[in-house]
Amino acid sequence: MSGTDERTIEAGLAPRLRQMIVQHKNVMTQIQAHLNLLPDMAADLEEYEGERHRVAKLDQSARALLDLMHESECRERTLDMLQSSIAQGTASTDLVDVYKQHVGDQLDTYEARTSRQKYARNAHYIDFRSREVNGDGAMPPLVDLIPAEPGDEQDTAQDEDDDIVVGGTVLQYRCPLTASLLQDPVINTKCQHAYSRDAIHTYIRDQGHTGLQVACPAAGCRQWVSMTSLRDAPDLQRRVDRGVVLSILLRF
Repeated sequence: MSGTDERTIEAGLAPRLRQMIVQHKNVMTQIQAHLNLLPDMAADLEEYEGERHRVAKLDQSARALLDLMHESECRERTLDMLQSSIAQGTASTDLVDVYKQHVGDQLDTYEARTSRQKYARNAHYIDFRSREVNGDGAMPPLVDLIPAEPGDEQDTAQDEDDDIVVGGTVLQYRCPLTASLLQDPVINTKCQHAYSRDAIHTYIRDQGHTGLQVACPAAGCRQWVSMTSLRDAPDLQRRVDRGVVLSILLRF
């Protein structure tokens, strides 16, 4: 096959690759939407003793969605790599084989992981499992909630110091800075502690390190917090609001 023919084939494939990339991005957006619904569903079901068996089914659904998200990310990432190689004129003539090989290798590596290795550090799964805990209850390390499998032993020491693994955190409705109920809460992705937005922003600014990390203000926490480690927590605000309403109703 001549170089001209190869370039023609590559040019013809480029639009198709772009279309496939968009399709996978749409799939990931849909998965994200479903994942965002699960935490509140789990929290609501936990309030009713007879419905807790359904939380286990939600857990299975969460893991299945995360697996599908990972697969879509692998495929989108590989397609993006192929698109770049076409644009740079370095694409292989066997693009289909290259695609299958790259995706297959990534999926095989993922499937070889244990459940702890797949999910214990996943921010979506951390959020989901943390919502199962009552507002004033302590959440044990997430790795303790996932049964150990062969291969987990070698990760024990690493997990103890891993930033994203939730260990011994307490999900509370009160801000550790103001001692008042959370207002417009944000969560520190390093340790999952929640703060009122204005309070934590002021705290970070007062430390004089707006672009750096400062110590998490939650008692006993050894993690760090920065502007970039904070994420919005609208679902937590709804739980705070529900708790306030419930406490008022219980007075009557």
